[in-house]
Amino acid sequence: MEIEVNELEPCKLKINYFASPEEIQNKKNEILTVFRKAPIPGFRKGKATDAAIISHYRNQFDESLKKALVEDAFHNVIFEKKLKPLASPFFENLFLADGKFNCTFTLFVKPDFNLEKFIGLEIKKINLPDDFNENVIISKTIDDLKIKFGTSKPFDQNDTLQNGDTAVISYFAKYENENIPELTSDGDSVVIGNIGVKGLDTNLIGMTVNEIKTFDFIAPDTSKPQLIGKNITFTVTLKEAYKVTPCEFDDDLALKCGKSNSKELEEFITQLATIEVVSKSKMMLAESVSKKLLEINNFNVPEWLVLSEAKTLASKNRLSWDTLTDDKKTQYISSATDSVKLALILDKIRETDADAQISDQEVFSLIKDNLSKINITNNTDDLINKLNQNGELQLLITRVRDEHALNFVISKTVFVE
Repeated sequence: MEIEVNELEPCKLKINYFASPEEIQNKKNEILTVFRKAPIPGFRKGKATDAAIISHYRNQFDESLKKALVEDAFHNVIFEKKLKPLASPFFENLFLADGKFNCTFTLFVKPDFNLEKFIGLEIKKINLPDDFNENVIISKTIDDLKIKFGTSKPFDQNDTLQNGDTAVISYFAKYENENIPELTSDGDSVVIGNIGVKGLDTNLIGMTVNEIKTFDFIAPDTSKPQLIGKNITFTVTLKEAYKVTPCEFDDDLALKCGKSNSKELEEFITQLATIEVVSKSKMMLAESVSKKLLEINNFNVPEWLVLSEAKTLASKNRLSWDTLTDDKKTQYISSATDSVKLALILDKIRETDADAQISDQEVFSLIKDNLSKINITNNTDDLINKLNQNGELQLLITRVRDEHALNFVISKTVFVE
C-alpha cells in the first residue's frame, strides 16, 4: 500500500491511498468466498468457476470489492499513521480498474494535547442558593397546585395584574432592533410571580386587560448563551386575565392530583423536591468541574470544528447562521469552543483511565432506561430505531459517555471551603 497525507487545516487531512496488488487480490478472494454460495445459471451449487461468478454478478461483485477496499483503506491509514479519527471520513474519489485501486478522502482527527492531572482536582465547595431548598420548593409547589385548581374570575375593567393572577399574554422581544424568534409568542398563559424568569414578573404587575407595555429587561444567566446579560426590549400585550382564589390543600386537591389523600400528596411533593435539589446540586458540580477542566487544559481547538458546532447551536435555537450579527456569532463561537474543548478533554480522560469508560451495553441500557421514563406510550426499541435514523442516537451515546467520564472526575474531586 502507499499512503499520502496532506494537512488541509489543523486536524483536517487529505488522504491519497493506493492499494497493493496483493491487497486487491486478497479482498477478491474474500468476496468470492461469499459469492460462491450464490446460484449461477448452468452450474450446480458451489461448482461455478470464479470467472463465471464474477461475470454473472459483475456489478454486485465490483461494489462489494470497492466497499471492502474502502474500509481497509480507512483502517490501514489509521493504523499505519497512528491517527485518532474524530468523525467518519469523507470519500471523494474512488478508482478500481485493471487490478488497481486508489481513493482520496478527507479525514478528521483529534488534536494532540497533553492532558493535565484530573484526579484530585481542588474546587471550592458548591453551595446552593439560599432560596433553593426542599422547604422552598415544597411550599412553592403546594401554592402552585392551590392556584391551578382554584376558582378563577375574569378581570373587571379596573382590575390590575398582581402576584397569583393568571394572564394570557402575547409578546415579542428585540435586541439591538432585531427580533428574537425564541422570545416571541401569541397567547401564552402564565401565572404572575411564577413565570420562572427572575424580575420579569415585576414588569407585568399593574397591567390591565388590552394594555400594551414596552420595557427593557436584562437577560439573566438562565437565558440562551447569546442573550445573557443583554438589554432586551419586550413588548407585551395583556389579552386576558383572571383573579384566582386558591383552593385548600386537602383530600379533594389530592384526588385531583391522582393521590389518595393530602398526606400522600405532600409526601410525593417532598420526594420531587428532594430530587430537584439533588439534580440542581449535580448540575452545579458538573458546571464547576467542567470549568476547572477547561481552565487547566490549554490547547487550541480546530476553527472548522468550532464553527460547525456554533452553527449547530444556532440551529437548535431556530436561528440562521447567515443572518446573525457578528456579535451574536462571536457569542456562539465562544460557547462552541468550550463545548468542543470539553468534549475532547473528556474523550482524552476516557483514553487515559479505564474507570472513566463505559461499555456499549451500559450506554444502551442507560438510554433505554431514560427513554422509558419519558416516553410511556411508545415502544422504546422503536424510539431508538427512529433516533438512529434521524442521527440523534449517536448524539445521545456521546452525551452518556461524556456524562459518565465527567461524573468519574467529580467523584475524584476534592471540594474545599
